[in-house]
Amino acid sequence: MRLCEIRLKRRKKTLQVYISIGCFFRFHNFIPVEFASMPLEMLRDYVPVLQDQLDKTMRERNYMQLERDAIKQFAEITERETEEFSMMIRGKEREMEEMEENHRVEIQVYAQRVKHLEFEHQNRLREVEEEEKDELEEVVCFCFFDKFSTF
Repeated sequence: MRLCEIRLKRRKKTLQVYISIGCFFRFHNFIPVEFASMPLEMLRDYVPVLQDQLDKTMRERNYMQLERDAIKQFAEITERETEEFSMMIRGKEREMEEMEENHRVEIQVYAQRVKHLEFEHQNRLREVEEEEKDELEEVVCFCFFDKFSTF
């Protein structure tokens, strides 16, 4: 028996109505109390009402399934977009880390250049001081010798 299926069977001059809803109701030789006392004509008149209820229930079920599917699809799309944004964020973070590392390296290179220039400046200062000292000694010596040579 299928979900929401109505079956009519004729047995011993009475009409038995079997209604099954999923696995919960499995009727075998069971006549609901409300139908047991009804005459055949009344049961036949009641079948379209039950059919309308069944149709309405099936429409509602289909609508609910469509709503569930739409919500599920929306959740999947949102999850995909979230993953894409997470990947974009990770990419930007990696890019920022690389930029920071490059910046640190550039700072180290400039610091080495400054040290090198300071070292060269100190060497050049020493050389200039030594040249001045040598020139001063030459001048002093020249003047000293020049004084003694005039005597």
